[in-house]
Amino acid sequence: MQPEDLHATLIDHEPVTGYEGTDIPASAERYRRAVFCDIPRHLHTEASEIRPTSLMRDLGYLSALRYELASGKSIETALPGELAMGIRPFFQYTEDGMPIIRRLDRSQDIDPIAHLLRLTPLDADHFFDERIRAFIKERIAPSGYLDERARQVAQRETGILDDAPVDRLARDTAYRMWADACRRAGRVPEYSSFEDQPEQLQASNIDQIRDIPSKMRALGYRIVKRGRIPEAQRVTSFSAEEIEYLAFLEHLRWCDERIQGGWVLGSPRDDERRIHPNLIPYDALSETDKEYNRVAARGIIGILDSMGYAVARDS
Repeated sequence: MQPEDLHATLIDHEPVTGYEGTDIPASAERYRRAVFCDIPRHLHTEASEIRPTSLMRDLGYLSALRYELASGKSIETALPGELAMGIRPFFQYTEDGMPIIRRLDRSQDIDPIAHLLRLTPLDADHFFDERIRAFIKERIAPSGYLDERARQVAQRETGILDDAPVDRLARDTAYRMWADACRRAGRVPEYSSFEDQPEQLQASNIDQIRDIPSKMRALGYRIVKRGRIPEAQRVTSFSAEEIEYLAFLEHLRWCDERIQGGWVLGSPRDDERRIHPNLIPYDALSETDKEYNRVAARGIIGILDSMGYAVARDS
């Protein structure tokens, strides 16, 4: 199954897939046979074919899809333990070959798969305007994610997907601000350009931009088109206390992102082995490391302004 073939929505965290015009029916049959027949018999030779509930079936198929995306292998080659990915697997087997499932968690279970499938989450990326996000969620993508076809519909219906070129902002703004801060601190950046960074670190720059709306909501502000608010309601700079709080939130986001990516606390830093000495509380950071987060906070208003947006106080 190709990533563009997946069209999913979530009903109470239960995936429901639509597959007209794709090869999903054939993949679903492969998944059913492997997940509920072959793998259980590998664990217990006398295991009968499992008749899954609807939720068990969907979680089994989702686990099989995740295995194929992450490994590049067919589900027919999977061993029982290989479907139980992560610290808290949402699908695994008992010794007798019976599936065990748990309720999905969006950040731990769905978002990583959506990232592998190159789906766009509605609570991030281009959707700084709450009204546009609400329109897309109601009319186009109730799941909260856009695949390529849904993106095309959203582009046609709203005409705003080019308003916030997140990759460019990450490359030209987020990375540059970090590199400049390194040089001011007398430190040579580990990578000479955005493109020289490993893919995960490039994604971190992008996620920093995507997290701007949630940071503004945390301060009680909103993001609006620049020409739609009175000048008196515009926020043109943040107070020292707001900068410090935004820096704290950025470090929290960064730590969560690293931990989800398998990084651990340790020294010295080793990007290949995913070891970093700054996976510690914000208050325990050195002043130099705190300043990197403050630089990101100070740059928010300028980033939004470059896209024609402003930060507004509620009237």
